[in-house]
Amino acid sequence: MPSMQAMQQYVLPNALSFAEVDGVVIAQINTEQAQAEISLQGGQVLSWIPKGAEPVIWMSEEAQPTVGKAMRGGVPVCWPWFGPHERKADFPAHGFARVADWACKGSQLLDDGSVSLLLELVCDGGSKWWPYATLLQVEFRIGTKLEINLSSRNLSDRAFVISEALHTYFQISDIEQVSVSGLEGVSYHDKVTEAEVQTHAGEIRFASETDRVYVNSPATCVIHDPGLKRKIVIEKSGSDSTVVWNPWFTKAERMGDLGAEGWRKMLCVESANAFDNVVTVQPQQSHSLSVVYSLL
Repeated sequence: MPSMQAMQQYVLPNALSFAEVDGVVIAQINTEQAQAEISLQGGQVLSWIPKGAEPVIWMSEEAQPTVGKAMRGGVPVCWPWFGPHERKADFPAHGFARVADWACKGSQLLDDGSVSLLLELVCDGGSKWWPYATLLQVEFRIGTKLEINLSSRNLSDRAFVISEALHTYFQISDIEQVSVSGLEGVSYHDKVTEAEVQTHAGEIRFASETDRVYVNSPATCVIHDPGLKRKIVIEKSGSDSTVVWNPWFTKAERMGDLGAEGWRKMLCVESANAFDNVVTVQPQQSHSLSVVYSLL
């Protein structure tokens, strides 16, 4: 875990501070534009609340910082694989980055009033989970928009393949009332029915468990939420997959950490590279996945 003393060099008066909660260091951003919290364990956004708006990022009421355990909600970083490992059933789901301790490497109050925070995770190539030397960085820009850039640099002498996602949980008014546009005509893998690849027509609406990986689509998506009278815009680059997920009540009860009726108030629209869209990173080269979240 990063020491609180080491964090002091990155404090920005009246904008960015750090707190330790149950052994987990959390960056706290509070400006005229927004409030946010980011856990250095996992490089995970825990909240983002633009001034004058309802929270945009959902966290389970059951979530508590716990050393070595990812919290349900926020923006977990799934890397270097998405979902279960394709060969090793005992490897952690969604990779190891989401529970690793990231180091803070920079902070800045930008001219437009937003805050920039840079976190870094160095893989030395000696892990049983990941035998490649890699520099993983995630940079956040927190203001009226939330921008996240996840960069994977291959420091080894061998190419490697990654699948990845920013597994974002968005706060919504009611899953049965919202819809998602931007994926019309896009093919998807249905992880609930395990049916053959299908193509979606029209906006996505929800009436049961949904777990779909839309492929070959770099498109912008929009969550339409009439209950909160807003639209959440999800722009991305370096991502050719979009995952749309809500567990519905039966699976939510089995999961046990979504909180009472939590499934009704959250929707994951994840910018990813998975299934057909895994990424090969050549030696000494980098790949970046970037998102920009905003409200209309």
